[in-house]
Amino acid sequence: MTKTQIFTVLFLLAYSYYELHLVRNWGKTTPGHIVRVDLCVIIPIIVILVTISLVQLVRRRESESDPE
Repeated sequence: MTKTQIFTVLFLLAYSYYELHLVRNWGKTTPGHIVRVDLCVIIPIIVILVTISLVQLVRRRESESDPE
């Protein structure tokens, strides 16, 4: 695994914890509607990291299958 792929996995784990524990509890204690502006930042970062990691994975598999 590359450093980017490891960072992506760690970022996804941290986001999962944030979403499942912190935001869920925050939503229970806040009256009224919740506007999730944080998703405007987090989702693009996740998309970029996952895309880069998948491209790296595909390129690595292609280079391993290429007999040179």
